[in-house]
Amino acid sequence: MEYKFGDKSLIFTPDVIKTFDSYRQIKPYQHESGGILLGRIYDHEKIVIEQISTPTSEDKSGRYFFERSVKKAQRIVNQAWWESGGEIRYLGEWHTHPEATPNF
Repeated sequence: MEYKFGDKSLIFTPDVIKTFDSYRQIKPYQHESGGILLGRIYDHEKIVIEQISTPTSEDKSGRYFFERSVKKAQRIVNQAWWESGGEIRYLGEWHTHPEATPNF
């Protein structure tokens, strides 16, 4: 999935979209979920989100909150950076909300 902003692009790989979809809060008993966004930046014009972390046993969540474990997230970021030779980096965070149509 690609979003264009003038001459800039933000791209989510199909695997990332599939993972997002698997964490949708459809049922009333489902907790919020979240993680970190990992990917590459090309010439400051294209950002590709290639990987996302998913909730871990060290995170805390409820129907209306998600609290990411900072230590676990940092280990995930460090591993991705190291395994990619410094190409894959931390780009942000994601989390769900219990609503049919997300809003700001």
